[in-house]
Amino acid sequence: MKRNILFNLLSALGLILTLTIFSLVGLWTTVTAHEPIFEGLVLWNKLGSDDEVLHSEVGANGTIIGTSYAYEPAQHGNGYIRKATGQNYVQFPASVLSNLSYRGTIELWITPKVPAPVPYQYGIFGLLGAPYGEDGGVPSACNIYLAWGDTVSGQGLWGSVGFDENRAGTPSEPTQFVATVGVPFHAAISWDIDGIDGTNDKVRVYRNGVVVGSTTSSWNPEGTERHNIILGYSPNSSGFDKYISDNIKVWDYAKSEFNFEESPVPETQLIADSDTLQVYPGDTITVALDIVDATQLYAAQAECNVDPTIIAMQNATFGDFFTNPLIGANLVDAPSGNWLGALSLQNPATPLSGSGNFATLSGQALAPGTTAVACEPLLSDRDGFELPVLYSGLTITVIPFGKITGAATYQGRLVHTNIQIAANGPVAATVTTSANGDFVFDELKAGNYNITADAPLYLPNCTIANVLNGQTTPLGDTTLKGGDVNDDNTINIGDATLVAANFGQTVPPASSQADINADTIVNVQDLAILGGNFGLSGCQNW
Repeated sequence: MKRNILFNLLSALGLILTLTIFSLVGLWTTVTAHEPIFEGLVLWNKLGSDDEVLHSEVGANGTIIGTSYAYEPAQHGNGYIRKATGQNYVQFPASVLSNLSYRGTIELWITPKVPAPVPYQYGIFGLLGAPYGEDGGVPSACNIYLAWGDTVSGQGLWGSVGFDENRAGTPSEPTQFVATVGVPFHAAISWDIDGIDGTNDKVRVYRNGVVVGSTTSSWNPEGTERHNIILGYSPNSSGFDKYISDNIKVWDYAKSEFNFEESPVPETQLIADSDTLQVYPGDTITVALDIVDATQLYAAQAECNVDPTIIAMQNATFGDFFTNPLIGANLVDAPSGNWLGALSLQNPATPLSGSGNFATLSGQALAPGTTAVACEPLLSDRDGFELPVLYSGLTITVIPFGKITGAATYQGRLVHTNIQIAANGPVAATVTTSANGDFVFDELKAGNYNITADAPLYLPNCTIANVLNGQTTPLGDTTLKGGDVNDDNTINIGDATLVAANFGQTVPPASSQADINADTIVNVQDLAILGGNFGLSGCQNW
């Protein structure tokens, strides 16, 4: 399993370059940088035109259902309004709510064209969600519901939250909310299964930042139902051309304070994260440079640097986000640790929106140390004007291996070469002993290892060692017990029979299996070693 580290380059036009780094360490983590005003923002769509609905400022794009709609002046530029009954509304995909079953907020602006819903004429206004879903097959199921009642079904604003049949809803306002025609108001619903702002309120409905309904009831946050977010809908036969919706935002926490100004586009910034990717010498690193939520992008360039004494940059290939591009540069300079890549669309291609892979870099960790991955992106529209970029950096630490040292010797011998020492843990390795029995494992990743020392004619010795990065774990000395001459992991009569059959003879013609102490003669010394260990089997303690 590969390790995956992301870091983002967020442009002032909502463009993010995400640098994904993989290593063979076996874990993954994510590093993301946000401009503070966007912290927790999952979706932001201005709703002011077809282009704005279909291209969100942040998050998933909207979809326009039906053809009877218009864009009219609202709080922030224009907003969306239905112009006929039936399937005419805007929706956002259910995936927006994928991670918001425990807490979140949806807010938007409403510009009324009537003072309030009128029962039996144009009924409840479904600011979020369809009240009945009976008009032309509009889906009625929703996870987050926010309505403006018509005095029969309820008065003023109320809302509910649910991800299965269990829902938690606020009561409607005690008196009907009567709006001033043409004067926008801000509507929001927030929810937190653990309580909003440390209170017992789990769901709140706000109008112009003031709580107009709340409940302490709970829902099931583990529910798996997910439905599209629908807005701009009301059910009855005259339920259209009654209010304008604009500037919808979805957050991943329960907001209790609201900024009634339109969120500004962030200024260009350079942000360096402190998070660190840890790899070992020799690990292969792959870097995927992705473009996310691009708008009006026609050409892209990135220059990235690493410390070449720590990371060897080896190769770079462009991704598939730019189709049939003009390639301006793809230059890897391993001695300097630099890569420069640049490409552009070509006529008649139109500017890019959305997300995709820009380029993939590869390299290898060389030696212990820490290096920044420093990238300077440069983005351009079709006219050659620069698109500002917010960059979030990353460091890579190549950590030193841990070591295990020790000594293993043969019982009854003076020379101790060729005892096999096996280490099995985060990696597997094998070494053999020197003449005095010493051994060293010097390239081990951190973790617990099962250590086994074994040799022909002897029972194995076993232990467990904990290895720490950059540190040496000493195991001390151990001596293998001899006598397992038939190597069946037990010293018994079978071994004694083989020694007896060769007793008193030199090697050769005597079998070397019977010469336990390797002195070229089978005699009482070999018999003593076998006899002293008779009945033992399996791994012996180190």
